[in-house]
Amino acid sequence: MTDTNDSVARPRGLPQDLEGTLRRDGFVLGDWRVEPRRNRIVAGDRERALDPRQIDVLVALALQPGTVLTREELLTLVWGDTFVSENTLSQAISRLRKALGDDRQEPTYIETISRSGYRLVARVVWDDGYEPPRAVTDVAPQPAASRRIRILTGLAILAGMAALVWIGVAFLPRIAPVEIPTTRPELTLPGNQFGPRLSPDGAYVAFAWEGPEQAGWDIWIQRLGGDGPTRVTDHADHERLATWAPDGTALAFVRFSEEAAECGIYRVPMPGGPAERLADCQPGMRSLDWSPDGNRLVLDGEEPGSVTRALYLHDLDTGVRRRWTDPQEGTPGDNSATFSPDGTLVAFRRQHSASRHDVMVAAVDGSSEPRALTDDRWGRVRGVEWSTDGKSLIYSSNRAGQFRLWRVALDGGAPQPVPVHDTWVTQPSIAREQGNMIYRTFRDSVDIWEFPLDDDGRAAAEPTRRVASTRSERHPAWSPQTNAIAFVSDRSGTTEVWSGNVDGTAMLRHTDFKGPLPAAPSWSPDGSKIVFDAAVDGHADLWVVEHESRKPMRWTSSISEDRNAVFSHDGDSIYFASDRGGTWEIWRMPADGGEAVQMTTNGGFRAQPSRDGEALYFVKLDTPGVWRMPVAGGQAELVLSGLSLSDWGSWVAGEHGIYYVTRSPMTIAYSPFGEAPPITIHEPTKTIPYLGRALSLSADGKRMLFSLIDHSDDEVMAVEQARF
Repeated sequence: MTDTNDSVARPRGLPQDLEGTLRRDGFVLGDWRVEPRRNRIVAGDRERALDPRQIDVLVALALQPGTVLTREELLTLVWGDTFVSENTLSQAISRLRKALGDDRQEPTYIETISRSGYRLVARVVWDDGYEPPRAVTDVAPQPAASRRIRILTGLAILAGMAALVWIGVAFLPRIAPVEIPTTRPELTLPGNQFGPRLSPDGAYVAFAWEGPEQAGWDIWIQRLGGDGPTRVTDHADHERLATWAPDGTALAFVRFSEEAAECGIYRVPMPGGPAERLADCQPGMRSLDWSPDGNRLVLDGEEPGSVTRALYLHDLDTGVRRRWTDPQEGTPGDNSATFSPDGTLVAFRRQHSASRHDVMVAAVDGSSEPRALTDDRWGRVRGVEWSTDGKSLIYSSNRAGQFRLWRVALDGGAPQPVPVHDTWVTQPSIAREQGNMIYRTFRDSVDIWEFPLDDDGRAAAEPTRRVASTRSERHPAWSPQTNAIAFVSDRSGTTEVWSGNVDGTAMLRHTDFKGPLPAAPSWSPDGSKIVFDAAVDGHADLWVVEHESRKPMRWTSSISEDRNAVFSHDGDSIYFASDRGGTWEIWRMPADGGEAVQMTTNGGFRAQPSRDGEALYFVKLDTPGVWRMPVAGGQAELVLSGLSLSDWGSWVAGEHGIYYVTRSPMTIAYSPFGEAPPITIHEPTKTIPYLGRALSLSADGKRMLFSLIDHSDDEVMAVEQARF
């Protein structure tokens, strides 16, 4: 392999602007059409979905058909500096062959070169008609008398073909480098800044803020890169949900009174002045947007007696309001609506449940039913925004762990991560004229604490802070055999898996993903391994790392989401949650690899085996509580009803009951099995984090670890030198 100045070395002959992701236009490969951006191959009425890494391997081979790429070259090119074994590549090749209908013994697509690597033997034609020159192989033996002449002739031919390859590659449609945009803090005010929205020209951000005295919510504006905010409204009632008029000369916003349960939509000129009432609204309203022609507003609300929010279109000229969407009754419904740049479509968030949201789109004129652009089956959405060309949507989701930004095309395809690596990224806003973007981010400082338990399960002493830094330490897990704990931390600048002694010494970082967010580390019974999940390829897989190692190994690799793994009582199996069957269920797979078996049938998202290994405790995403079922099979029973949906990870089963988190008031509670009522064992003075494991019980049941938010920072960030 040649040395380059790039972060990822490339096989000989590949374009220098490839930059690792290998995303480019489609091409024809034998009988198949390959569509890399949609992660699929198509032949007639046959369609095969592929994992993004499998597509990357196929594209890498297709850029040099007939050329042998070594295993090392393919691993470096496709996976970069992420450590994976050659077995991972072998599995990718095997699945590619299966999808293509290829035969390893008599290949028509991918040939294995013994002790070397792989080459593509099928013809490749890219969409622009370019057909890469094929490598010259299998030169037959020649008579000795003419060998020198033939060798010289062959070398001349090879030199000519090398020149053609160079020329062809030089004129290939270039793949834009995958650049990580730089960001800068835009709003760093005390307290929270809610609902930041960029003006159409991208010069100003409007937002709701409680002011320097934190006295009440008003509307403020600040010039990007400016000195400080300017108050636009000043009223005793709360004001939120600022949205810009299409020409940027005014703001619409919501003013509501909690005491009077009164709500109105108002218009205020820029940079301030008397507010004009435009329409009535409901106090719990969550979204407001102004149409590009300035004639309509889209907002959400509930019908009398309903708990389900629908979207409404309000005509500003006539004052007529009509219901525009009809979500399923009994669900949280629709909100976070935003008009497309041409005003013909509206994108919005549909909440099927507290923990499952989708990005939807529909025509304003009602000519089409709302259709889902996402199908995550798990994950919340916190903000939806259109790209300036109207061909894709940028949205915030925790589909891969913490909230981050994703892009999904209007015409379909798998969501792709936006390369903005920040923590808890929500509420993106894009200037419709300039395309610059801002977003809101939360920066929690989370520490891990411990307290001892007495014989009754109550805290026997005040908690002690155990693992702390200026960053966040989450998802604590006791080792069954030692005084060590595993956890997830961003103390190195990116979120990684760590372990160390419970007193905070002997810290070891096990991963170096630099972007993908690992979660839920859990120990093997002998304390030698840690299993966790991480979305390295855009979807979550399970990974295993030796306790003393920095080389995590991928344990599952599929297009499904695999999460929340835990070893069985004897260490022979791993239980995990997966949506591979279409819904989230608990599965079991041998710890040394093999076929996975589905355990639950009516939902399951996080599981824990009982201490004797006879039962399995688990939670669901759509029904509050903790269930128990026999590992050998049988009916599941509800054993705890007091756990909220948002706290699906904030519980741990002990020998005689379940410890769990309550929110009103904030407590760690204990519910003994049987008829005994729950008891409060500790009342934290600060908040325990949502969305992930927050409690861990030692092997002897005498010590409890829990995460606690020390303080939170709420900022609005601007993305520099990037247009969306």
